[in-house]
Amino acid sequence: MTESFVTDTLNSAHLWLRDETKPFERRTALTPSHAKILVDAGFKVTVEHSALRCFADADYTAIGVDMQPAGSWNDAPREAIFFGIKELPDAPSSLFHQHIFCAHAYEGQMRWESTIHRFKDGGGILLDLAFLGDDHGRRVAAFGRWAGFSVAALAVDIWAHQQVHGAAAFPAVRMVRDETELLAGLRERLPAATKSKPGNASSLPSSGFSPPSPMQRARRNC
Repeated sequence: MTESFVTDTLNSAHLWLRDETKPFERRTALTPSHAKILVDAGFKVTVEHSALRCFADADYTAIGVDMQPAGSWNDAPREAIFFGIKELPDAPSSLFHQHIFCAHAYEGQMRWESTIHRFKDGGGILLDLAFLGDDHGRRVAAFGRWAGFSVAALAVDIWAHQQVHGAAAFPAVRMVRDETELLAGLRERLPAATKSKPGNASSLPSSGFSPPSPMQRARRNC
């Protein structure tokens, strides 16, 4: 995104954060702190109410954004640009707004044709997060440290389960509020796993599971 584009759209851009409809999807494309940055810069920001989002509605209300009912995006003004994480619900059949989300529509994945047809039929615009790049062709939206952190923690959780319960099926993945809760759960389960078979503790990578340092916390906000 170039500086001229930002300057030209500051006074007219209306960004709208959708409520996610995919089961168990608690992530958000726009955090309250980043929403405040946009509001302070002059953008109009609308956020849909959500019962699943990892941030409470009150976190957005506190910074003065416009709050709207969940799923009301299709009745929004035509100039609104919608932000989301995962795919849209099946209705409506045609889309005339601009949407930014992980559509995976250009990778030949399931239902990609119907996704493209919905935008084509309605004259809308799809900005797929997986394909947004800067002037040098580098992706501007990609998985960061916390995606790898979460997957590594899940791997250790599965390992601990196998040490204690053998081939028994791993239970459903638990939803946690933040890294503190995630690490606390691992610390509760690891002692039993490491005691079940002598020497297991030495095979665990410890450096990846220490709480982030102040510098790391600052860098994740960049």
